[in-house]
Amino acid sequence: MRVLRILLIEDDIVMAMLLTMMLEEMGHKVCGTERTAGGAISAATTDRPDLIIADVNLIGGNGIE
Repeated sequence: MRVLRILLIEDDIVMAMLLTMMLEEMGHKVCGTERTAGGAISAATTDRPDLIIADVNLIGGNGIE
């Protein structure tokens, strides 16, 4: 299985921690966890992840942008 570098966009801290643990247990690398749309855009530009998992209902924005 190929290890994916994943950017996680989630504003709920507990959910972000659970998803991070689950993804790492599956053998993937969470390269970043962001809570805002602006932070996510910056991290995606810098980290160049293979996959982005985004919450579509972020506080102060949304994961679709």
